[in-house]
Amino acid sequence: MQLPDTKIFHYELLEQIGAGAMAVVYRAKDTKLDRTVAIKCFDPYLDLDDSGRERFMREARTISRFDHPNICTIYDMRETDDGVVFIVMAYYSGGTLRSRIEKPLPLGQTLEIAVQIARGLSHAHDQGIIHRDIKPVNILFTHDHIVKIADFGIAKWMGSPALTNPGTVLGTIAYMSPEQAEGEPLTTQTDIWSFGVVLYEMLTGAKPFPDLTEETLYEAIITENPQPLERVRPDLLKEVTDTVSKALTKRLDHRYPSMRNLLNDLERLKAKFGA
Repeated sequence: MQLPDTKIFHYELLEQIGAGAMAVVYRAKDTKLDRTVAIKCFDPYLDLDDSGRERFMREARTISRFDHPNICTIYDMRETDDGVVFIVMAYYSGGTLRSRIEKPLPLGQTLEIAVQIARGLSHAHDQGIIHRDIKPVNILFTHDHIVKIADFGIAKWMGSPALTNPGTVLGTIAYMSPEQAEGEPLTTQTDIWSFGVVLYEMLTGAKPFPDLTEETLYEAIITENPQPLERVRPDLLKEVTDTVSKALTKRLDHRYPSMRNLLNDLERLKAKFGA
């Protein structure tokens, strides 16, 4: 992607801080308001099926619908004269959850983070939005440790027409639900599974299906059960492991029916075992 220079309108690009399938993210300075922001620029060269630009613009519209302390804030969406589309968002200096879970987190810290993620996702679901790509790199923190859910680039508005062909699989394999991996129609329960993988990873420092190739990982997600949490963390009480297991149940009628139900259990655990 060719940027005009180190400045787009009144935003001065300072450094690249991230990159995704079709976008690059920069830390930037808003010279008008004298504040640090994040600039997410769409890369048209990676838009292989011509749906990426619409998804990118839909992401901006999606986030703009939210007013919740655990979902990232969007300030603006602009386009340059030479066709560079970008989203201006709040910049969060506390890093990502990925950087915090190279080893297991204490239970109290896990529950504090988990409750905030669940609150944000519950709000998104109430607004009719399925995130579809919940994973540690998309969970950001402010400098005072407030969780911010980011990257709604492949989010789906329930009831809206799809931007991809039926059966197309979008998302990150390791965090996909079985129904997502099979390209089936999705409900909010797909986010519950992905969030369950994140919970598992926070408590163990590893994923439920570790050390698999991409092909075998697909098969495992669809056909196998995750490595039981109680075997990896035998020190955890049964009500904790049961909560994670219920989020990671393949059968939809056995999985948590809504994020609100899961949030209620997490808040109860936090009140009992939190720091």
